[in-house]
Amino acid sequence: VTLPHIQSIVESGSLSWIENVVNGTKEKERLLLDTEQYILNIDTKWRSHPDPNTTPRSEWHSHSSVKDLYCLAIFKETSVTSLRDLRGKDHLPVLVAIMKECPLAIQDIYGVPPDQLRIFVHYQPQFYAFHIHFTRLENEIGCQVERGHLVSDI
Repeated sequence: VTLPHIQSIVESGSLSWIENVVNGTKEKERLLLDTEQYILNIDTKWRSHPDPNTTPRSEWHSHSSVKDLYCLAIFKETSVTSLRDLRGKDHLPVLVAIMKECPLAIQDIYGVPPDQLRIFVHYQPQFYAFHIHFTRLENEIGCQVERGHLVSDI
């Protein structure tokens, strides 16, 4: 029941917006890190973030909005649509890289230490392109137990 539903969403073309984010044709100003396997972006839910078009990145570090930090790492491999598509030998290296590199990028850009981050995925997700959420520990938005799964538990 679930797999055909996910496949119908993916095949419908309704995810073209996320493909445009991943390939850099949309939201370039929100891009924090770009690797061969994933990107790290400012999530649009982080509404208090300084305008990336007008505020220099140097001013993002320790900005008052950092209390609301919300970033997303998005897999570039389109066959991974959700938690259920992950396969150890194929995807563990990417997950390990994300868990290592993204917290360091966030610390460098925003001044938030890695031990102050909650890193999780949703199942079922809001959209079917595998993505990982990064928030501050004190920010509980999006990490409800019925949908949120810590990446360290995967």
